[in-house]
Amino acid sequence: NYAQRVRVAGNLFTETGESAICLVGKSHLRWGKGYTCPFCGWESDWGWDGPSDEIPSECVIHNNLIHDIGVYGKQTAGVFLSLSAKNTVSHNHIYNTPRAAICINDGFHGGHLVEYNDVHDTVRETGDHGPFNSWGRERFWCRAQSHGPESHPAGDVLADATHTTVIRYNRFCDRKGWGIDLVDGSSNYHVHGNLCLGISIKLREGDYRIVENNVFVNGANPPGFHIGYEGNHDRFVRNIIVASSASDNPELDIDFQKGRSGGRIYEVIGPPKQGAWFGEWDYNLFCSDMGEFRTAAHFIRETPRRSEDYTLEQWQRLGYDRHSVYADPMFVDPDHGDYQVRSESPALKLGFTNFDLSQVGLLPDFPERWHHIDR
Repeated sequence: NYAQRVRVAGNLFTETGESAICLVGKSHLRWGKGYTCPFCGWESDWGWDGPSDEIPSECVIHNNLIHDIGVYGKQTAGVFLSLSAKNTVSHNHIYNTPRAAICINDGFHGGHLVEYNDVHDTVRETGDHGPFNSWGRERFWCRAQSHGPESHPAGDVLADATHTTVIRYNRFCDRKGWGIDLVDGSSNYHVHGNLCLGISIKLREGDYRIVENNVFVNGANPPGFHIGYEGNHDRFVRNIIVASSASDNPELDIDFQKGRSGGRIYEVIGPPKQGAWFGEWDYNLFCSDMGEFRTAAHFIRETPRRSEDYTLEQWQRLGYDRHSVYADPMFVDPDHGDYQVRSESPALKLGFTNFDLSQVGLLPDFPERWHHIDR
């Protein structure tokens, strides 16, 4: 039920039946006696008693090589966290996974640090996911709001997600799904200084997420904001988004998880019915091979459902990205993986700051004899 200050470092995990490393606390799941949403009255048949002290905490998962896992179990991860607090996942190299490389199963406690991981070639045998995935579904998660027509505030999500989880200085590379996938009520996250190549980010219903100073390049899906809570505090600021219509290829679109961005900068699905869609959305830089800003919103909570496309001017009239610019980010050397921006980049004028990923992934003291073990 709990383990404290355990260190798992310098190991090779491959061909495991399911996940590689799991930190899982005591379950407080109750069937038959759930919760009633204070906003819409939806009643669940399951519930949580809330945070417990019987949890893994202050553990460190560091400098491990994890690949070709999940031989039998596919709903798995390289590193899986559940009902735990303040754990660190750092400098791991994770690839060839059937689902996520790193998964936080719920928001109870939180306070995790995910940094300097090198992650690629994930979600190979499942869908609707990303190299990093998190779920919410704590006491205030409402299924009627998530999968139905309801639209209301998030509730007191910080009562369960008590500490901020930080995702920073990671390199996520893939060609399908979302790179950083915060879904189903995932709350209290700070996402900054990450490089996402071929993928981007998704914020499904949740609250108190800060997404700033990241670089998203040619995502199969554009940054997505789905089923937002009314009055949420989400902030998306000082990011660089480069969109490509090249992913708009029917041959790649085996299912919607592979995505067809169509050169769109954002995609909003099911925005709140009342009030602003986001807390703060500004000071971003975007660029597309289409030569123009495109964003789509799908109003799936309305009857009949409808969709709208927005130019930059129309998007700004809604109150978003009023100080953002459409321009070349001026990457230093993208062909060789250097996505820092040059000194004359307009992104710097918006407050974007370069971040160094030269130390991402395994460290020099990782056992040399395991470096080349691969299938």
